[in-house]
Amino acid sequence: MATTTPPKHKTLAEALVAAQEEMPAVGRDGTNPHFKSAFMTLDHLLAKAKPVLNKHGLAVVQLPTHINGAPALRTTLMHGSGESIEDTMPLMLPKNDPQGQGSALTYAK
Repeated sequence: MATTTPPKHKTLAEALVAAQEEMPAVGRDGTNPHFKSAFMTLDHLLAKAKPVLNKHGLAVVQLPTHINGAPALRTTLMHGSGESIEDTMPLMLPKNDPQGQGSALTYAK
């Protein structure tokens, strides 16, 4: 039977402060030819941030949900202690179809 390791930091706030101290700068790795601009892709950001978050017992979960029947994205920052912070953002759908919802979810993340 596997044993669980207690969180390195006792509280979510302690873990978040420690993670923010170690968070690397993340450069832009994507280009938008339509606007001739550079941007940071979500995959690139997560590849840099997840190891630091995990090291400090932090995890981010993002799930689609609804606010008063309208589509939304709920983001939760969880800590190994059981503490969490969450917020929900309404989605602005460019089209009312699965592709529009997927696009809105990607931008919201």
